[in-house]
Amino acid sequence: MMRNKNGFTLIEVLVAMVIVATVVLSIATGAITTIKSDTASGHASVATTLARMRLEQMRALRRTAAAWAEGTTQEYYLQESGIVGGGNYRRETVVDIDYNAMSGLARVTVRVFWATNTTPLVTLSSLY
Repeated sequence: MMRNKNGFTLIEVLVAMVIVATVVLSIATGAITTIKSDTASGHASVATTLARMRLEQMRALRRTAAAWAEGTTQEYYLQESGIVGGGNYRRETVVDIDYNAMSGLARVTVRVFWATNTTPLVTLSSLY
């Protein structure tokens, strides 16, 4: 094979292009994965805050308040601040009175979902 001393052969250029393309693709894939993980972690952080806010609201209420009625309540379209309307979060609160057959003990479970997902981002429970 004759080699021109002034440049590279076509095969050398093609191999170099494949190597560069592989490296660029790997970097792009890593960046996309990082962005997705960062977004998911941001949603989980907001969901945790929304769940903790609800547990604190329940703690501050008297046990005679309507929110303490046994059963499940749902809040839709929550914003990150907890205000209902225009947001992408759904919060479900489950109140269990006389938990484990113990009179006066209640368990409150709060689940926070992203948009229309059926799997909660966060589930927190507390005994009162």
